[in-house]
Amino acid sequence: MKENQSAMELLSQMKESENTYAQSKIDYNTGDAPYNTLIHSFSNNLLRRIFRFADAEFYNESQETIITDDELGI
Repeated sequence: MKENQSAMELLSQMKESENTYAQSKIDYNTGDAPYNTLIHSFSNNLLRRIFRFADAEFYNESQETIITDDELGI
C-alpha cells in the first residue's frame, strides 16, 4: 500500500516538474521574439552591427539529451 502511494507521489512530482519545464520553455521562446525584432529595427540594427549583437536562439527540443530507462536504472 505504501509503495503504491509513494509511486503515485513520484508520478505527481514528475508531472509537476515536466509542466514547469514546459512552461519555462514557452516563456523563454516568448521573450526571444521581441528581442530579435528590437535588434533588427533600423536604429538598433546599426548598434547591433557595431556591438555585434546576435539573435537569440529559440529553444529547440533536438538540443535536449534523451535519457533512456536503462540509464535511469528502471
